[in-house]
Amino acid sequence: MSTHPGWKRATQVKLIAELQGFWAEDLWDMHHSPAGTLSPNASQRRLRFDCKSAAINGELKYVCWKKFSGGEWRSTQELTKVHLMIRWLNSLNDLPASLMCLSFPEWQALYRKYLMGQGM
Repeated sequence: MSTHPGWKRATQVKLIAELQGFWAEDLWDMHHSPAGTLSPNASQRRLRFDCKSAAINGELKYVCWKKFSGGEWRSTQELTKVHLMIRWLNSLNDLPASLMCLSFPEWQALYRKYLMGQGM
């Protein structure tokens, strides 16, 4: 995979270093989330970050933390989508050092191809 010209390892390290406490864990039980804005009727309540790349796990945690703590995600239904994305990332033979190594349209095209191959 090519490397996006805007990617910098220092940026990745800085973002991941912002994760503290609950948000830094590899398993989030959303019933104990500090976000406080979640729907009480959550059927999917756990989010496990088990991507084969620790750095990408950190980036995914950062994005999910921002979505939940900023109130953009108000229920845990998004967890299924994150789990599916992690499964896809783990299916790739060659993971880049960061999600920032490719542009959003490049990732989108790769993910769309995977989903279509899975009949989704």
